[in-house]
Amino acid sequence: MEIFVSVIVVIFLLFKLFAEGVRHLYAEPGKVFENRINRRLQRFEKDGGRVLQNCFFRWRNGSTVQIDNLLICRSGIYVIECKDLKGWVFGNDINEEWTVSYYGGRYNNSERHSFYNPIKQNQGHIRFINSRTIGMNVPIHNLVVFSNDCTLKNITNNTDAYIINEDILYQTIRNIDLCVGDVLSQTRINELYYRFQNYNVSDSQVEEEHVRNVYNAKSIKKRKTIKDCNCPICDGYLVLREGRYGQFYGCSNYPDCSFTKRIDE
Repeated sequence: MEIFVSVIVVIFLLFKLFAEGVRHLYAEPGKVFENRINRRLQRFEKDGGRVLQNCFFRWRNGSTVQIDNLLICRSGIYVIECKDLKGWVFGNDINEEWTVSYYGGRYNNSERHSFYNPIKQNQGHIRFINSRTIGMNVPIHNLVVFSNDCTLKNITNNTDAYIINEDILYQTIRNIDLCVGDVLSQTRINELYYRFQNYNVSDSQVEEEHVRNVYNAKSIKKRKTIKDCNCPICDGYLVLREGRYGQFYGCSNYPDCSFTKRIDE
């Protein structure tokens, strides 16, 4: 009987390992990297930290924002944008787009691809977190994490964002811990965790909606300049409004974002 039970247990474990391997094989590369970062962040849970992954939140106007990983611990909230890229990365905190360059193809030709400035991208995520923690005096940290297959070749960054590879993520957060100190109690950590867990509206339908919105926004940016149709503060849409002194353009994310622009600008 004991032998039979042992065989059943072994079969179950082998099946579980096989299923996990298949899931990993067919998972989106970006998701695999996000999961890897999430496992690194879970090391902070033994000290009372709380982690949320792949969160979708809604602004009051119904638009969505996706955050790859959130860590809430004694030194504040860490908003983490994950970039699973290979090659050399070039960019600065001002430009709208960054570039990744790598060698590929039959004749080892260099290929270059552009992607949205991750500092600006994560600043948009942080604005949402700020809007939901008003008056709480919670430090919020901007971390953009690239895979170890990526070389940060020429990055100019004059913001408070941390642009790092995944292998130094844990130590970077530990260093911030030492500088900031313990500003959140365990009670406050748990309160914030459950607050953002409740805000999370993630499901397959919301994810599809978010992807469509991002695609549509990119299409609009190709047809018009950002100044003409997008808020430079939170990347929301500029809509025509009627005010006390006439018409003006205002951000669609109002009241979370109060940016305005005169029609004649």
